[in-house]
This record gives sequence, C-alpha cells and structure tokens, in this order.
Amino acid sequence: MLLIGIWVIYENWPIVQSEAKIRRKMLKKFPVGMSKIELVNYANKNYELPSYRPKSSSQIIYRISKLEGIAVVVVTWEFSRDNEVMDVRVQKNYGP
Repeated sequence: MLLIGIWVIYENWPIVQSEAKIRRKMLKKFPVGMSKIELVNYANKNYELPSYRPKSSSQIIYRISKLEGIAVVVVTWEFSRDNEVMDVRVQKNYGP
C-alpha cells in the first residue's frame, strides 16, 4: 500500500519528477501545433503566473507546482508566428 502511495505522488506531483518527464507530460497535454488560446485558457485555470514576465511576446511562463520555500517548477512555452506551440522548457528552482 505504501508503494502505491509513493507511486501516485511521483506520477502526479511535478516537484518530485525530472524536468524531462514533466516536459514529456506537457507536450502530451499541449502538443506542438496547439493554439496559444487553448493553452492559455487551460493554464489560467490550472496554473499560476509567476511574478516575472517572459523575455519575448512569443513565450508564456506558468508555475505549475511549488513547495513553499523549497522548490518551484516553472514551464515556458514558446509559440510560432501563427500562435501555435513550438516548444516547451521546464525548470526546477530550489531554495526560498
């Protein structure tokens, strides 16, 4: 039973997953070619905007998970000129 609990946490909590695994999950949920509007509509309901803004208007950044004062997972989506998903980057930051 304990192993099932650990597996459930690992599969559902980005803080404990590798950046590569989170990226794969994000690309599965938001595939290349998906419209920016669809992504933003979903992300605004389910994720937090960080206090900083992206360097480019072709990017959107959301905080998808955090453990206050310990770690945060931030995802940056990049969009084409047609406002379609081109790529996603995942970054875990540790510390306060």
